[in-house]
Order: sequence, then structure tokens, then C-alpha cells
Amino acid sequence: MASAKRRQSRFPDRPASKFLAAGTYAVYDGVEVRLDRKGQGWQLLTDQETAGFTRDEYGRYVRRIAVGDPLELECFRLEYHANYRGITLAVQSPEGPVMAWTSDSRSLAEGFTQVDRGEYRKTIPLDDPDLHITTSRIPLPVPWAPSPKPSDDGTPNWNDFRDRLVDTFRKTSERLILIIASDMDPMKYVQFAREADRLDAEAPAPDVVAEAKESVLTEAGWMRPGIAQPNWTSSLALPALTTEYRAFAERCVAALRDACGVANPGELHYRAWRAAEEMSEGETWSAERVERMDRGAPLVELPSLGLRRPGPSQK
Repeated sequence: MASAKRRQSRFPDRPASKFLAAGTYAVYDGVEVRLDRKGQGWQLLTDQETAGFTRDEYGRYVRRIAVGDPLELECFRLEYHANYRGITLAVQSPEGPVMAWTSDSRSLAEGFTQVDRGEYRKTIPLDDPDLHITTSRIPLPVPWAPSPKPSDDGTPNWNDFRDRLVDTFRKTSERLILIIASDMDPMKYVQFAREADRLDAEAPAPDVVAEAKESVLTEAGWMRPGIAQPNWTSSLALPALTTEYRAFAERCVAALRDACGVANPGELHYRAWRAAEEMSEGETWSAERVERMDRGAPLVELPSLGLRRPGPSQK
């Protein structure tokens, strides 16, 4: 695995100071430009004046693309993954200092701080000899092309995806954390946390996905964000009936498809892990019980979802 100190070799045509942040991009006239979802279509973004682009109020140059536009571009998602003292990390950029995060609870012993349930973060100097970064450039189909029918390419439709969610929910185990997100815009997601007696779901806060349709989320049964919880939330009491699982899955489909505008399930990927078992407040465990505690798992595969799971092995 290549060291972070030698990162220049990964992009020989780009100066080291011009690394792209993790995200979705398109190659336009030989230049890599940001690709974002915008309303029902997409937009290309760059800081450089470019023919065919219009300058917006923020000083960026923008080209809007509607569904069905014949424009053919190379599209890809850029991801950076790292290994630090045997712990697999995700990072936003290979420039330092690196803000790294992981779902591996072992990272606490390496100075990471827990910032959320099952998520740990640390800022690491780029020249730390224990930090090794690799890059994944994952090709994506042109997202504005009309979606092919499921029978043409095997991509599940939303009803298929709903049923796969139901099947997956039934198989989840306690302390499982699952995030399902859009390839085009990872901020458009639903995430789940499995407890002993319930399955909790969250959709992004209004300040994360400003164009999300709040009326859709409300009508689908999501609880509005508040001071204590900034995200949209929903919970399913367990054990649940098949009809209850199905309604819960429909609510998640509505958040992705109708509120956030994800075109089809083929745009989605997932990450899943199992958080470490923790002693409840006021509880005391014997040394024997501590030894038997579940340390969690940094990666959990959920093939029943029918989605891709990104990881450091992808090139």
C-alpha cells in the first residue's frame, strides 16, 4: 500500500496542491469538474471560467444538465481510504492534516474521539509514518441518461428495492449501523441503527439537503427535526409484522426517491458495520463477561440489499 508521503504519483498530471476532495466528478473538455444533483437534474461546477458555463452568485461557473440531455461525459466517484496502525479509515482528501473517520472502536486506543454512535474521528498529520492512503476512482454511468428498464440491465426498481429493504431489516442484528447513500451526492442518504427493541432511521437535516421536499417526508410519516435531533427520524418497534416492515421501507424509499430526488436504486451504495457492545449505565460486568463482550465489526456485508459496498479494494 503506498504511503501518503508519495501521493504525488497517483495523479502525475496534477500539482500536489490541487488534489480533488472525495466526491463525484465528470471530465468536461479534459478537465475534472464537480458533478452534483440539482433539483430533478444535475449540474457541473468549476472555479474556472469555462465555455458553456454560467457564473452564479457564489462566483462559481455552472452548467445545468437535464434528464435526457445527449451530453456524453466520463463520470466517476473519487474516494480516499487509509490504513492507520491496522485500522481502516475513510478520509475526505489526501492533503494534511487528514481528518479521518472510522467505525472501528479499536481506534479509541489510538486517540480517536467518538462523535456519534459507532463513528470515531481523529486529525492525523500527513507525515505520520503510520498513515497510508490509497485512492479509488470508480466509474459511474452518465446519470442524466434516461434510466434503462429493469429487464434491460437487471437494476432493481423501487419496488424491488423496497422488498430488499424489508428482507434486510428482518435479518439485522443488534447494534448494526447501516447507511444507504446516493453515488451522485452522498449527503442524500438514509441511515439505520438496530437496537434490541427497535430499528431507528434518519434522513438528512434540512441544512444538509436544502432542496429535499419536506412535505413528502412529513406525508410519508417522518418526524420533523428538532433541537435535540436535527435530522428527520422514524422508528420501528420490534418485533414487527410484515406490514410494519413494509411501511417502514416505503418511508425510506420516499425519502430517497421522492424527497431527495434519487433517480433509481442503481444510484445507491451502502456502508454497514456493527458497533461494539457497551456496558449499560449502572451495570457492572465481571472480568469474564468483559472478555466475552462483542467487540463489533468494522465491515458488515448485506448482500440482500442488492447494492454495492464501496471499500479500499475498489480501483
